[in-house]
Amino acid sequence: MALIHEKSSDAQIDFKDGGPSVEGLQIRSVACVPLWDNREVIGLIYVDSRLGKKTYTEDDLRLLTSLANVAAARQVTLESSDGAFSQEAPLAALESALLLYRLGDGPLPASQGGPVRFLIPNLEECGAAGVDRCTNVKALGRITVR
Repeated sequence: MALIHEKSSDAQIDFKDGGPSVEGLQIRSVACVPLWDNREVIGLIYVDSRLGKKTYTEDDLRLLTSLANVAAARQVTLESSDGAFSQEAPLAALESALLLYRLGDGPLPASQGGPVRFLIPNLEECGAAGVDRCTNVKALGRITVR
């Protein structure tokens, strides 16, 4: 993680000597965080500003880190509200997933997996990419993306 401002003593950088793109674009502040998938760095999120010194704060850096964690996520864990059941699936397999919370004109009853039920309706997708057959979590209470 990096937070660099114009003439920042921490970064040992003078933005006026930062090269043609930094000088030409008049960049004054930079924040950068890695996209980390729990095994390796797979990219980064970089933002810059021409607005002046110390545009980005430590809070901004924490927000970027949170965004990077979600952007780099490849796996999701779905857990029932009572914690008795959980299911893992690759994030990419969830494109056609459904969160069911209504049945007809009313809320989804507990007998049908309510108040919220998660499922992947296409059996072909349920068997793909390591997703259990079929990813189906009744009384969904928590979704963790990592």
